[in-house]
Amino acid sequence: MTNNNSGFSVRGKIIEIFEVKELTQSFKKREFVLEYSPNPQYPQYIKFDLQNNYCGLIDNYKKNDEVEVFFDLRGKPYTNKNGETIYFTNLVVWNILSIDGKSNSFDDNNFDEDKSSLKKEQDEDFDDLPF
Repeated sequence: MTNNNSGFSVRGKIIEIFEVKELTQSFKKREFVLEYSPNPQYPQYIKFDLQNNYCGLIDNYKKNDEVEVFFDLRGKPYTNKNGETIYFTNLVVWNILSIDGKSNSFDDNNFDEDKSSLKKEQDEDFDDLPF
């Protein structure tokens, strides 16, 4: 796993891809699981989120494809009806590359605009959601 100024990235094998879930009129998400094996004896299964316009980034990939996933690490507290505060962590994907170099990313010219738009959408949409 690497960390750079644009976020984090990790390489692995796609294990499962879930359908898009529309959680509100303005917020949808799609999850997928990546097998990450820095130590092959103990593979890790990491669930990632694709949100809103990014849900289609995984469309051209399938189970067992080797990819590099670029994501931001997000965390948010949520206070439930019993007054307990629960903390959620999300790995929010903004790009996926096939290990062979095929990209499903947004046009590089619009990358900064798309990424800042995603952050704004996340900040607005996460206010009422418990994850």
